Amino acid sequence: MNPYLQEVLDAHVLIERWLSHGEGSAEALMKRFAADFTMIP
Repeated sequence: MNPYLQEVLDAHVLIERWLSHGEGSAEALMKRFAADFTMIP
């Protein structure tokens, strides 16, 4: 599988676990993004 696609899938699993099950942390998720990443321009 393409490593970029795998990264997207892995990130979605982490987000689901964090939101649905209270597992993991926001910090661990944010480490996957660039330091200056923002969803709000």
